[in-house]
Amino acid sequence: MAQGIRKIGIVGAGQMGSDIAHVCALAGIPVVLNDIASQRMKDALATINGNMARQVSKKRIRSEEHTS
Repeated sequence: MAQGIRKIGIVGAGQMGSDIAHVCALAGIPVVLNDIASQRMKDALATINGNMARQVSKKRIRSEEHTS
């Protein structure tokens, strides 16, 4: 019996981890992002929010996708 992805966990909030989190979030998959360095987490969230805001301004995604 096949099951869909219900949630994804990502260890490491560097460039690759934050990009994976971004793509999964846009796909509607709940994401848990973790890193040992709290500053890297803050940077990753800022990057993801900035990328999504840019995508909204270029009309690549709807604003609802950015805020969800």
